[in-house]
Amino acid sequence: MLLNEIDGQTFRFRRDPAITSPLERAFIRAPGGIPILAPEIVLLYKSGNLDADNWSDFRAILPALDAGRRAWLRAALARQSPAHAWLAELDTPLA
Repeated sequence: MLLNEIDGQTFRFRRDPAITSPLERAFIRAPGGIPILAPEIVLLYKSGNLDADNWSDFRAILPALDAGRRAWLRAALARQSPAHAWLAELDTPLA
């Protein structure tokens, strides 16, 4: 379970509070109706460990991210780690 930082209507990434997202985009609803952390934010947390499982999760989720969520992840990763290995794949245009 992740505990997340929330400031009013803004989600703040715990590892770098300058990385933010409007609260209404930071959470989505699971099929059962439970609010869960948006996939791009989960990937940002996973980006600190580039093991095979996290690479697999990144590649599985990337095609499902809309342009806005993809841009958010790209900007957050670039701030967090400008040479991050996932940035090249995020720069690939959506199909």
